[in-house]
Amino acid sequence: MTDIEGGVEIRSGEAWSSVLDAAPFLQGHSDLFGCLFGVRNMARFRPLFADRGLPSDCSELLERQHDAVSTDSYGETWLTWDELMRVSWEEAAEDRDERVHEYLVREDGSEEFVTKWLDNPGHMRVVERLRSEDEFREGNRVYRRPILKRKAAIESSEFPVLMERMAALAQRWGPTNVRLVVWFFD
Repeated sequence: MTDIEGGVEIRSGEAWSSVLDAAPFLQGHSDLFGCLFGVRNMARFRPLFADRGLPSDCSELLERQHDAVSTDSYGETWLTWDELMRVSWEEAAEDRDERVHEYLVREDGSEEFVTKWLDNPGHMRVVERLRSEDEFREGNRVYRRPILKRKAAIESSEFPVLMERMAALAQRWGPTNVRLVVWFFD
């Protein structure tokens, strides 16, 4: 499993200061990792802020936190609030999701999302069928490999809460003076 670390920084004058631990808002959301940073990009989004490296003027706190795990870290990158405000959450991924999305079909015909999986040995027939078909139905289950929109990467995540915090900071410090700095490790 891929973990993420990092924080939100503000710039006052020439120096950046870490003001918020971002990890609790980002942990466990691999679609978000792929959508924004190109890490674990199974949904096949065009990554927006991949591999920028750790900022050379990073706050001392985040630099120390990164240095503590730097031999195991990768995907260091960052984005400003100004850049995040310009993300088109309606933009579709470049291709179908690598994972199979499984839904339960209710008696009334509506569908309930169950799970998504990449490799399920008991369902190889599903994977094979989805190589040539957009959808495969079996009993009360339907399987798809959809093309997701960016907004799907933040649904059911805590990222909107982090965005609210960043927006509040940007009102005070300005949209180019608030940034999110992250890195990954396995």
